[in-house]
Amino acid sequence: MTEERPVVDVFHPGAVNTTYAQVAALQAAGFGGRFFTSYYFKGDGSVFGLLPPSLREAVVAQLRRRQGPGIDPARVENAPLLEAFYVATARAGAPASWRRALLDLRNRRFDQRCARILPRRRPDLVIGNDGAAELTFTAARGLGIPTLLNQVIGHDAVGTALLEEEYRRDPAFAARPPGRRSPLALETRRRELRFADRILAPSSYVRDTLVEAGVAPERIALLPYGVDTRRFRPGPEHAVPRGGRPLRLLFVGQIGQRKGLRYLLEALRRLPREGYELTLAGSLAVPPAALAPYRGLYRHLPNQPYHRIHEVFQAADVFVYPSLHEGSALAVYEALASGLPVVTTRNTGSVVRDGKEGLLVPIRDPEALAGALETLRGDEARRLEMAQAARRRAETFTWRRYAEDLEETVRSMLAEGRE
Repeated sequence: MTEERPVVDVFHPGAVNTTYAQVAALQAAGFGGRFFTSYYFKGDGSVFGLLPPSLREAVVAQLRRRQGPGIDPARVENAPLLEAFYVATARAGAPASWRRALLDLRNRRFDQRCARILPRRRPDLVIGNDGAAELTFTAARGLGIPTLLNQVIGHDAVGTALLEEEYRRDPAFAARPPGRRSPLALETRRRELRFADRILAPSSYVRDTLVEAGVAPERIALLPYGVDTRRFRPGPEHAVPRGGRPLRLLFVGQIGQRKGLRYLLEALRRLPREGYELTLAGSLAVPPAALAPYRGLYRHLPNQPYHRIHEVFQAADVFVYPSLHEGSALAVYEALASGLPVVTTRNTGSVVRDGKEGLLVPIRDPEALAGALETLRGDEARRLEMAQAARRRAETFTWRRYAEDLEETVRSMLAEGRE
């Protein structure tokens, strides 16, 4: 490239806030390069001025989910057609096998496009996303360009096995059977790992699934995410004794089988109902019939606007997130920043330390979950101590720290490439 500053191109289909943070961090650090994605909202919504106000607000609110602060829209390139078709199909309730096949097709076409772009652009480093980088990395290797793979969730081989087992254990609680990966998609994942010079893992859980898949540990860079500690902060009742009222529990995220929802509800069944109040905040991905036996154990709060969600955290006492398979759940960082002790699993990929900022329990263990919740309700001093520790822990995981660590990783790879 002719630019004096190193050029780092980021390729990622879909919309993931952590990728937006990554792109913003690279631009802020002074790297050149572009962000290639399926769709990124570059406008302010004025193009929808002819729509009725309520519809316009709804449309723009959805599109702004495809935006990130600190990203120069002029350095973003979209390829939206397959993405639009995939989103429309998913929202229409298509079978999981169809959605999985369409997602794989979207990723493959995106990967092909990015591979064609590389010989023309010849950046100094390429960052690709798991599931959509095999051909891009193959082209980069032929051009002598270093490659960095974003592994945003635990490796697919581990996750697929977990979800298939979960479906066999309790098919009534799944919105639909888990879609199987095609042989081509599985080969894509294997080749990505082989062709990546280094792999970014947001948590030790993700790192361990990569090692299980055959990746040498020295090729993995552990890079936890960050949180906006100014927006997510303790509320007025932070670290204040409950005074005998019920313990207010909160879950934020898609309410489905992968998140361990049934085990949380089963845990509450084992506890005195008057002692706990559970709020499930997010979209439902569970058949209504499966939830019927648990009516009265929780209240459901539909998806909240992003500018309001911090208030939901501030109204809770404890955050509960018993997920079976994650990368590193942002909701846990947000809970910590809000001063909430967290009850979670190792598979969540969180930065919670057992006994310090919260309690870690095994996956699929309602007895352990109930015991952890009982501990926090029964020992007020310990809960308040964990609440203060949670906030301190979050303050060490800011997006600024993430940006600094990412810059260090990228510069070390560029230096290695020049040797």
